[in-house]
Amino acid sequence: MFMGVEKRTGPEKPLKIFEVEMVPPSLLKPHEALVEEELKLFLESLLSTRVFFKPLLIDRESLTILDGHHRWAGLMQLGAKRIPCIKLDYLEDDSIKVYTWYPVVFGEAERVFFVLENTRGVTLEYKKREEAMAQIANSDFVLISQEDCASIRGDPKIIIKMLENIKTISLEFVDTEQAAFDALRNATMILLRRGPTKKEVVEHASRGEVFAPKTTRHDLPFRYQDIDVKYEELF
Repeated sequence: MFMGVEKRTGPEKPLKIFEVEMVPPSLLKPHEALVEEELKLFLESLLSTRVFFKPLLIDRESLTILDGHHRWAGLMQLGAKRIPCIKLDYLEDDSIKVYTWYPVVFGEAERVFFVLENTRGVTLEYKKREEAMAQIANSDFVLISQEDCASIRGDPKIIIKMLENIKTISLEFVDTEQAAFDALRNATMILLRRGPTKKEVVEHASRGEVFAPKTTRHDLPFRYQDIDVKYEELF
C-alpha cells in the first residue's frame, strides 16, 4: 500500500549546482525503512525511461544516505555498480537541518483507535492536549483528533505499518507541526512526534538500524540539480 503524499510548505529555494560523484551502492548506509510501493514505482520508472535523473544526498564522512533511500535500494536490487551522489558535510554544516514528517489521517477514526489499542507492544495513554504535547519527547507519537488526545508508546515502525494497513483511512505527510494543525480542520486526526537529531541519524545508520518510513525530513537552503545518467552507466 502506498504510504501517502508528502506536502511541503514554503517558497521555492534557489538552485545550487553540485559536483556529482559515482559511489558503489554497497558502501552507502541507509537510516530509514523503505516503502515497498515507492520502491516499485522507482524501478518501473527507471526501467521504462532508462535514465537516472536525481542524485542521492549522502554524508561525506559516514556515507549515510540522507535522501534517496528508494533509489539506492532499487539499484542495489538491480546489481548496479555505481550510483550518482552529492556529498555533504552533514554534521558540520549548520545550514543542513533535519526535521520530521507529520502523519495526517483521513477516514475512520474509530478503526484507528481500535487497531492501535489492540496492537501488541503499542500503548495509548489518553491525556489532555496540553499534557500530551508537553511529553512529546517521551513518547513515539502524540495522536490528536477533534475529540481525543493520546500519547502513543511503541516501535514507530510498527505504528506506521499498522496505519498503512488500515484500508478505511488514507495518509498524508506534512512538513511542519503548524501544517499538521491546519490540516486537522479537515482531517480525522494528526500524529506529532519529536524529530531525530543529525547525530542520531548517523548513529542509526552506522549501527545498521533504520527509523520508520517518513521519520526524517532534511531541509537544505537550496535545491540541487537533476542529472541525466544513462541506465547502462550504472553497471
